[in-house]
Amino acid sequence: MKSDKPTSIQLLSSNSQALPVKEFCKQCDENIKISEKNLILLLKFKNILNEETADLEYSSPDTIKIKLDNQIEKSKKKKLFQYTNLKKESSRLNDLKLDPTSCFIWFIANKQEMKNLVPEIEEIRIKEVCCEMTSKNKNCPDGNFGLGKILAHEGKFDLALQHLKLATEQNENEKTYKLWYAVMLVLNLENKAQAVDAKMLCYRLLKDGYKTIEVYWTLMKLALSGILNVGTEIESAEHYAVRIKEIDDYYGFLAWSEISLAKQSSRSIERGENILKEMINLAPERPEAYIMLWSYYYNKKDYENALAICEIGFLKLTNISCDYSVLISLKYAKSLFKQGKFSSCFDLLQMEYSKFPLFMIFVYEYGKLCVKTQDPHFMGSAIGALLECLRGSSEDRYGQIYYWLSKAYLIAGEKIEAYDYMKKALSLLTTGIDKGDIAQERLSETKIAVKASELKELMRDMHGQIVNLDIISRILEGDTENCRYEECKIYCNAIRGFDKIEGDLCEAKILWKLGRKDEAMQLLYNDLTTQSFSMKIHFQVIELWKLEKNYEEILKISKLIVNYCKQVSVPVQLWVKINTIYGKALEKCGKVDKAIVIYKSLAKLQPKLYIPDVDYTKDLQTATTKEDLKSPAKPRKRIVNRKSIGYSEACLDFDARRAQLIASKKNLSTMVASEDIENDISTSYSVESHQKQIDYDQLETSESPRTNPFARARTGFETIKWFSVTTDYFFLYKIGKLSAKHEVYTQDGFFALHDFLNFHHYWMRAGVEADEDLRVKALFWLGIICHQLEDYQQAYLIFIEIMSMLFQLGKVEMSERIQTCFRHYESLGIKPVNNL
Repeated sequence: MKSDKPTSIQLLSSNSQALPVKEFCKQCDENIKISEKNLILLLKFKNILNEETADLEYSSPDTIKIKLDNQIEKSKKKKLFQYTNLKKESSRLNDLKLDPTSCFIWFIANKQEMKNLVPEIEEIRIKEVCCEMTSKNKNCPDGNFGLGKILAHEGKFDLALQHLKLATEQNENEKTYKLWYAVMLVLNLENKAQAVDAKMLCYRLLKDGYKTIEVYWTLMKLALSGILNVGTEIESAEHYAVRIKEIDDYYGFLAWSEISLAKQSSRSIERGENILKEMINLAPERPEAYIMLWSYYYNKKDYENALAICEIGFLKLTNISCDYSVLISLKYAKSLFKQGKFSSCFDLLQMEYSKFPLFMIFVYEYGKLCVKTQDPHFMGSAIGALLECLRGSSEDRYGQIYYWLSKAYLIAGEKIEAYDYMKKALSLLTTGIDKGDIAQERLSETKIAVKASELKELMRDMHGQIVNLDIISRILEGDTENCRYEECKIYCNAIRGFDKIEGDLCEAKILWKLGRKDEAMQLLYNDLTTQSFSMKIHFQVIELWKLEKNYEEILKISKLIVNYCKQVSVPVQLWVKINTIYGKALEKCGKVDKAIVIYKSLAKLQPKLYIPDVDYTKDLQTATTKEDLKSPAKPRKRIVNRKSIGYSEACLDFDARRAQLIASKKNLSTMVASEDIENDISTSYSVESHQKQIDYDQLETSESPRTNPFARARTGFETIKWFSVTTDYFFLYKIGKLSAKHEVYTQDGFFALHDFLNFHHYWMRAGVEADEDLRVKALFWLGIICHQLEDYQQAYLIFIEIMSMLFQLGKVEMSERIQTCFRHYESLGIKPVNNL
């Protein structure tokens, strides 16, 4: 049907004078036919392009269809970009390897995670060295640069930026300083001025020919931040991704995936995800794609896929740097925990700690995650791990460690200990918030503020009962005349309502103070069968028997505790403590040889040793039978210099022998205990024991974690619940001292003290150990052993070294014994002491 309206051609022919442009366009628009086919195609085209394209509205249907088909084909190719291009260029994906000191890992890891990638002991040492450098020379760029990097790892970014800026000003030609400063600025942007500074630093680096992946990535992150206007103040992120790809395909695809994931479009996000998946398929030995894809899944709470990615990465990434290995392992453990696979998570953390014993983060995460399970069966391991953390962690982490310790003790029913750690945690956490020293971002500060509020509320609820305990403590410290039993019993009964064991302990102490010792002992013995996590009753009985010097009773009680500890999960520190008491009781009862073997067995609790020249301890760790521990150390070459005292013979491969150890804590003690644990603790007091017996041979070792996280699935063994690893090395001193005092196992004594001094020196440098008194005593006993071995020259040199220190410490008996030795040396013609 024809339209009644005149066409534009008719209008033109009927009027000699041309219409105005606006009028002409208006009439044309009114006469345009709307094609339904064109409209549908146009809408499809717009949907594909995801943009308005006004000029297509005036195209013919055939033209639109051709353009649409072309665009659809382009869209398909674009969708397959990651597959076609990656496969085409996969041969070049493994070409470039960044320098191990590169800052690239900062771009793909969370800032909160970076603290975990530097062992805290090494962190302390580096800070000391850098501080010493800057104190000697204020214009020391290397010192400021080192401090800046370490402070950044600690999360103290404001201080880090200050030192990095100083380093760049003190040495303007060092490109690495400028790069790190720019990276830290971009990762901690607070205003436009910082963004401009970072951009100019990068531009200057590019102008100087420093065209690296890190520089372009910094600019790309800056463009994605939105602080600078793209196009006018900075190039687009895509521009820098292209530059990165020109340098290396792998990092180029990483950059494109970063850009895609940063966009809001679901299509773009899917593209970024697919790129990372394909990169993992084509370059399975590169860790960056695993980390980026895990972060994407974890942030959107897709924990199942996050776990799958980490699991693949953990198995395939066998030749990567320590930083990436630790990062992947921690993410793997986190994913396992989120999926409720607690046993696998804890197995993994123990195994990784055995591989990287310097990284206390594995121990901290183990303890923290154990507490988060809320399962009382895990609390012994949790407390043991967290207490061990206090030895090797920096003070910045103490507040968090104390917090989780308080939670663990509370779950275990030990309210008094929980309250003590609450006070410590609250003090450190609130101090950190007030000073602004809390590492990382405001989110972390908020979390810590929530923890502090939680602790305050818990302490408020417990305060009333703690007051009663303080009253009893003051009475016990005061004179006996002021101690009235009936009045004290009221307070003790009030404490029992809060903590029965603590109430009984308080009453027993009051009775003992009043001279009613039998009543005190009977009260304590009645509680010996009560299962208590910290076994305070048992240790109080031991303390009271020490006052009476009744070591036979102490021996019986210590055996009871050893038997109990084999059946439940207890902190490793408690296990060491009771074995030390057991050894002391054996010594006092004349069983010195057995006491030494007990101490030697504690070496198995040490982690894989990274401290040099402690071969004797390594040998003890590889003992598998009672006879191995009983065998005296073989005579070896002894060297005077205690910095290099060691064995001349090479030990067997430690890892191979360590992996063969399948022994529970029960085996650890029964290896050296020939008789059964006695059920009748004392003839004076009646005690019944109803402890359940279990088959310990079916349990795996807790001192040597499995070497494979999937061993449980293959072997069917029970999962490990006990964390029994400690760096406590005091047992070496006990071996040496007993050997010297009783002239038994003298070779063991010599090498034990040698190792002890090396341990002590290492931990002194790390700032963990500060007991100079103990070092001097160890040297004294080492000198005595040398004297017994008739190595008088070595003994003489050792005694000369410590003589003045013994005098300062007031060790009269030791000084007199040395003088006796000196008189003997003088009679043998060795240089006399008064001629020195």
